[in-house]
Amino acid sequence: MVFIGLGSVGAPVALALVQAGVGRVTLIDPDRFSIQNVSRHPGDLRDLGREKTVLMAERIQARNPGVRVDRPTLDVCDPAAAPALQEAIGEADLWLVSTDDPAANLAANRLAVSWGRPALFVGVFEGGTGGEIFLRSPDRPGCYGCLAAFRARLPRLPRADRAHD
Repeated sequence: MVFIGLGSVGAPVALALVQAGVGRVTLIDPDRFSIQNVSRHPGDLRDLGREKTVLMAERIQARNPGVRVDRPTLDVCDPAAAPALQEAIGEADLWLVSTDDPAANLAANRLAVSWGRPALFVGVFEGGTGGEIFLRSPDRPGCYGCLAAFRARLPRLPRADRAHD
């Protein structure tokens, strides 16, 4: 299983899946753990400034020492990294893409489509006001890029007042 993005979705899902018995994970995220991550991530204040892949590899191994954890230092947005990415993640059963970067989501989508790999795109909107889940499957038409293009054409609705007593 490949995790592209180790934030508020990818990190807890990775932990849950290794507890459930997933035996090999590949972690990809160029970010470092920051104060903004503390309230919604398995890391804590002691982890500030650490690479998210290193932090999560430790948490995963603590939950299930038998898991094989790979942490390629590759950027999904770098076209030159595609051959190394394909070697590192190309044959995984499923990719969970949960970045907060639209360019990274679209780059992961392009790779999944060109390599014929299934990818689950999961996102939570800012402030927890909603979210989306999209499964890109090699045997069905459509891709995350198609969804993003469709969504961009939709009219923007005003935010409802969510004030409570």
